[in-house]
Amino acid sequence: SSSQTVSNQVTSRSSSKSPRELKASRVESLKNIKKNFFDSDDDDYPKIGHELCVAIKKNNFSRVLDILYFNVNDTFGEEGKTPLLVAIEEGRHEIILELLGYAGIDVNKSDKFGKTPLIVAIEKGYNDIALKLLGWVDIDVNRADAFGKTPLISAIQKLIHFKPSSKKVLQELVESDKITSKTNDDVIKFITKFLEREDVDLNKADNRKNTPLHHAVLKHNKEIINLLLRINKL
Repeated sequence: SSSQTVSNQVTSRSSSKSPRELKASRVESLKNIKKNFFDSDDDDYPKIGHELCVAIKKNNFSRVLDILYFNVNDTFGEEGKTPLLVAIEEGRHEIILELLGYAGIDVNKSDKFGKTPLIVAIEKGYNDIALKLLGWVDIDVNRADAFGKTPLISAIQKLIHFKPSSKKVLQELVESDKITSKTNDDVIKFITKFLEREDVDLNKADNRKNTPLHHAVLKHNKEIINLLLRINKL
């Protein structure tokens, strides 16, 4: 497997050094990595400050593997992002799978805004990543961000509501590739899958006291409204 391959790579790198030399080498390398601030005008990742995050942004897979024997849950930069969060935000699917293959990976660790990997994957529209995270043993499906938005609320907010008079606008958006006509279908499929879990809190409200049902009503989505109402937990 890919995890075993990485483990073998780490072992081969480490076998020629004594434990003391290995520790000293890693400490020195980690100091150098932390010094290497990512100096860029990119507003999304101001001064990330971690070479691993830079390697993920550049999609430098081999460099990611070289660095990963450090703590995979380290957070760096002003927003406190983990490598997993950066990888999801950048849509680096191969690197995401590699990160998830590491023992000790914290799939619930959030940034300073409370954004977890699951919430970010949902907000970015990466349903395949979100579904993979949903299948994770330790995933917390009810952890909310700083605004009180749970993953379920985030998913419902992805629904797009167009009034009958706005069909022309929808068609224009579809033709401009800004949105696809299947957007709502994909989101509804994901929400349906999400609601199959027994540990989802359907009544957990955000900071404005709006529950998932409130958000479904605001989106005028009868399918999700009926789905929520049919579940006995409400």
